[in-house]
Amino acid sequence: MKMFLGTGDVGSILNEWSLGFRELGVKAVTAVHSKNPFFPQNVYDIDLSGINKKLFKEDLPLGGYSSKQFVKKGVNLTSRFFQSLKFVSEFDVFLFVTPALSVFTPEWDFELIKRLNKQLIIVCVGSDIRHISGFVQEFPCDESLFDDRFKFDDISRPLTNLRRAEKYADIIYSVPDQSSMAIRNYNHFQIPLNLNNYSFKINDREIPVVVHAPSRRGIKGTEQILAAIERLKNEGINFEFRLLENVNNDLIRENLKDTDILVDQLVLHGPATLSFEAMCSGCAVAVKYLESSPACFRPPVLNINDLNIYERLKELLLNRELRKRLAIEGRKYVENNNHYTVVSRRIFDDLKNLEKQNLHYDYKPTFFKKKYHLPDNVELNSKLKSLNYKLAKKYWKDFDLYELSLRKRKLI
Repeated sequence: MKMFLGTGDVGSILNEWSLGFRELGVKAVTAVHSKNPFFPQNVYDIDLSGINKKLFKEDLPLGGYSSKQFVKKGVNLTSRFFQSLKFVSEFDVFLFVTPALSVFTPEWDFELIKRLNKQLIIVCVGSDIRHISGFVQEFPCDESLFDDRFKFDDISRPLTNLRRAEKYADIIYSVPDQSSMAIRNYNHFQIPLNLNNYSFKINDREIPVVVHAPSRRGIKGTEQILAAIERLKNEGINFEFRLLENVNNDLIRENLKDTDILVDQLVLHGPATLSFEAMCSGCAVAVKYLESSPACFRPPVLNINDLNIYERLKELLLNRELRKRLAIEGRKYVENNNHYTVVSRRIFDDLKNLEKQNLHYDYKPTFFKKKYHLPDNVELNSKLKSLNYKLAKKYWKDFDLYELSLRKRKLI
């Protein structure tokens, strides 16, 4: 089996997956369009940055194409088709990180992959499919915690990405935090890690070192965390605090060796990559966590949010045994659930079970079907309404029960 892994560079997951799949005898090839600036150490098999995608973005000229332009366009499209055909034919399985990216353009690539009967896996990784309207309806919270990028996000962007995944993918991996508008069943996105890259040490200090390392303050709850930190310091509680903002992953990992507590995020639900890296390193982790998660996702973390951050962090600072227990259990958790061999094996097994028509799903979403409403003064375009209708009718056995409600909510 030959497997393509690309094209969004989210942490080091492509490299970790490739290690796991290669141990299973799969020839795995990694590819990205651009490297993540926070992970400069990442190396990939294929650099896609030089591929010309401009062909697909050219608008029809005013008055239409001239004869010469029409011929040139036809030649270019024919050339691109055979280029794509050759590329897709080389692989048996495609795994794309985010439905927003592919090799050329997603619709072109995904359509060809399916027409050639290749297997397509799509992993959704956050804001590519999350819209604030779905999130705050399903998980009520203070909307002011979100930055403007989320508040004014056009719903057609994430919904188009999500429906693209649901239209083409054989298997989708995601998490509830970002899947409020999902129609299809999906499996849990387990983040793969190479534990050899982390030095495990429980520092167990009397005066703990606390780290917060946001890449985007507005979505991590940084202002609320800093306010709680300042309040605790003013009370005379003794600890050292380090703010590591927009730094690369090498520096993060180096600091985690000397950290007792990681305070991650309290707006969106975790834990995600940073929290798992902290667990690998021997830190106790405080992060917002969805306690209704299934058995496949029960990490040992201290659950925080914007309402309890002060009390929960105070508890962690004063309870040395709690910190130690979370650190010990955290390392065991990532060994059992996030080692790249475990994660890759799960995907490999899911593919085999899919072929046997015996695939178990971790999540069977119903929020969009039963409760989701569009924001005020927002309407979906006809293409998205049509996709909602076709996918819901295809995947919901009880579609007839909800069709009228979906129409009243202007979702189809």
